[in-house]
Formats: sequence, structure tokens, C-alpha cells
Amino acid sequence: MKKVFRSKLDKYFFNEIIKQEMEENGFTQEAMGKLLSVSVRTISSYIRKQIVPSVEVVVRFCQVFNKKIAVLDRWGDITETD
Repeated sequence: MKKVFRSKLDKYFFNEIIKQEMEENGFTQEAMGKLLSVSVRTISSYIRKQIVPSVEVVVRFCQVFNKKIAVLDRWGDITETD
């Protein structure tokens, strides 16, 4: 089973922080995708609020950008899915 964020807030929150980091660091979607080990299409979907990131992607984001894991609290509950 894979843990995935499912609250409504999560899409909007990740959308904003990923755009902010891209702007501050001058990263393209391709560069961000490489850093997070996801495709350009996935980064685009995060930005357009179409999908939510997995826990693994959020943890990788926090590690890459030296963010505290406490940022995860804004997502709300974590549920388990297949």
C-alpha cells in the first residue's frame, strides 16, 4: 500500500511551494522533475493542481530544498491506498 495525501488543501499548497522554489532557483519544470525524480508531465500536473504528490515526492522535495518535514502538517490526513 502506498500513502498518498488526499485533502483538498494539498494540491493547492504543493502547487504554491513548488512554483515558489522554481522561481527562486530559476528551475524549469524539467530541472525540477530531475531533482524530484518525476517526469516533466508530473511537475506540470502538480502546478496545474491536477494531481497530488506521493509522500515520497514530498519527502524528497523537503530534502532537496532543505525544508522541514513539519510542512506536511498543512496537507491534513494521510490515507493509505493500493
